[in-house]
Amino acid sequence: MGGFSVIITFDNKEMRDEAIKNTDVIKLFQLTKAWNIREPAAILPRVVWINCKGFSLQAWILLSFKLVGETWGKFLCLDMETFRMVEC
Repeated sequence: MGGFSVIITFDNKEMRDEAIKNTDVIKLFQLTKAWNIREPAAILPRVVWINCKGFSLQAWILLSFKLVGETWGKFLCLDMETFRMVEC
């Protein structure tokens, strides 16, 4: 789900109800609630660092890295070594 949210599935409702009654399980979570299929699951933003190896120096421009980043989401920035064209 992202962030600190998790979905725990059970084989049946009885197993779910038994787990909810178990205080050792419940105290692991700040909030527990049954998932309602009519409510969309929360989608939380996540920041991911993408390490690109083997980029040709001819392609070593902001647009190239931006296109790679935007393949999976929103491009935020380059690190200073990459921006300065220092290959690590």
